[in-house]
Amino acid sequence: MVTFFRHMGVEDKIVNHLQRKGLTGKKFSSLRDADLETIGIKNPIVSYFRDRSKSSKKNVPFML
Repeated sequence: MVTFFRHMGVEDKIVNHLQRKGLTGKKFSSLRDADLETIGIKNPIVSYFRDRSKSSKKNVPFML
């Protein structure tokens, strides 16, 4: 997640804070729009990535 935020141009101060808080992909997918605004990372690309990070039963691989 840290690498993603750095490539997105998020300030180092915010990235370090998220790293200290232990933000994982699972936690990131559960953030709301209000949470993203509070953190200061709300933009359409981050929102799209967050929406795609949510697990769904459609993404389960086919197994015999």
